[in-house]
Amino acid sequence: MKLFGGFTPYIMGATAAALLGLSAWLWILEQRNETFKAELAIARGQYATCSARIINIEEDKKSDATVTDPSTYTPPDGWFMP
Repeated sequence: MKLFGGFTPYIMGATAAALLGLSAWLWILEQRNETFKAELAIARGQYATCSARIINIEEDKKSDATVTDPSTYTPPDGWFMP
């Protein structure tokens, strides 16, 4: 008596196809995960530079507030070109 009534090759073929499809799907998910990791790193870098720009603008506003009359303000020597 044959196991599964002679459908064994078809069952094995279907199982192999299912495993191949599953492995392809897992590979695609892994590639998407790598893409998302790269996009996350880019977003974190943009956030860090944006935060730094905001801090620089706030510090600049604070230093501007200390100058009451710009005509009497003497810039530091480091600001001039050699």
